This record gives sequence, structure tokens and C-alpha cells, in this order.
Amino acid sequence: MRRLGLVTAAVVGALVGALGLWAWIFFGPAGQRSETAPITQAGAEGELLESFFIDITKHAIAATHNGQQPLAAFPPGIGTLAEPALERSLAFLMKLSDASGRVVGFASELEVMSPDSSLVSGKMVLATDWTLVLPGRGSIFLAQVEDASDFIKRVALPVIASRKDWEGDWKVVSTIGPRADGRGVIVGGSGEFEGVTGSFVEREHLTKFTTDMQMTLTVELQLAYRKP
Repeated sequence: MRRLGLVTAAVVGALVGALGLWAWIFFGPAGQRSETAPITQAGAEGELLESFFIDITKHAIAATHNGQQPLAAFPPGIGTLAEPALERSLAFLMKLSDASGRVVGFASELEVMSPDSSLVSGKMVLATDWTLVLPGRGSIFLAQVEDASDFIKRVALPVIASRKDWEGDWKVVSTIGPRADGRGVIVGGSGEFEGVTGSFVEREHLTKFTTDMQMTLTVELQLAYRKP
């Protein structure tokens, strides 16, 4: 009996110790979850305006597609989307910063090209879904239609044909819908953004595109939303 009691005490002690360690990791100084105060403005119609930014050279984590798109897949060895159901798709993972440059979350961008889009034709229209995850605040789900045809015709194809890098100062709003006013839709969210509604546009600023399909690009997701 004494031996059983010692064993029981040892097991209980180990469990308490493990729980204490877990609690310290999760809630202690090294694991405290802190919310970054949002940078928002009031819109003319009472909505909140908030932008998130991606500097591709600093914030990109991973990108993949079918291996035949004008964009380098990375990191080395990443799987491709070569299966018939996925071959017209592109997937990206990246960090997000706010208007002050602080990293405040991360995002995934999933794109599917329209059936008549191709590099050869110079047409690139995509249905794009964004998921923004903001620790301490929640998540936001966005949907849009993008037109990247100008990029293909003015930048990608000339670089491929000339085998020379492109450099410039090209700014564009890539969003063309699905709303009638040409804006994308904020579908919903979780946490602070549960029940959120509104619209957004994606603004891009490209300054370099190289023959090995690397780009120097900044993306702004400019949101206008209302909370319930």
C-alpha cells in the first residue's frame, strides 16, 4: 500500500508539474498573448477603414502553383499544385503589417484562374480568397475577383521575351469585383470581427520583376467594414 501511495503521489506530482509548465509557457512572460492596437479611421459613411500591408521581400513565407506561372515557387522543395483539380490554382502564405510597419498577423491567399486565362494569351483573371489572422483580435475572410492581365502583358511577357529584368514604379488596383462598384467583399470573420460586413480593394506597387520570376512588390489590403 505504501508503495502504491508513493507511485500515485509521483504520478500526481508529475501531472501537476506538467500543467504548471504548460500554464507558464502559455500565460507567462514568454507566452503572453498581446493584442496590437489597431490603426483605423472613420469613413465618410460611418464605416471603419483599416489597411494591412505585405512587403513581399520581407513578409513572404511560401508560394506554390503548378510550376508554370510567372512567379517563383518557394521555399525550395515545396509541393506543386499539378493535379488536374488544382493546376489553375496559386497559394501564398505571408505575414501582415499595419500602417506603422508593425507585423500584426499573417495571411493566406488562394487564387484560381478563370478558364480562359493563360500566360500566352496575356489574360489573367482570378477568383481570390484571403484569410487574415490577427492574434488577439480574430480573423477576417475576404473574396474578390482580380485582373492581373496588365501585369502579364506589360511586365511578365516582356521580361520572358527579352530575358532582361524589369524595373519601374507601377501602382495598380487589381480588384475588379465581384461587387458592381468593382470592390471585393468582406465575407465575415471571427473574434472581434464576428458578423463583420463591408468591402475592400487590393492595391499593388511593383518596382522590380526579374528573369528568375522574383518581384519587389508591396500589397495593401484596404478594408472598409462595419461590426454588428
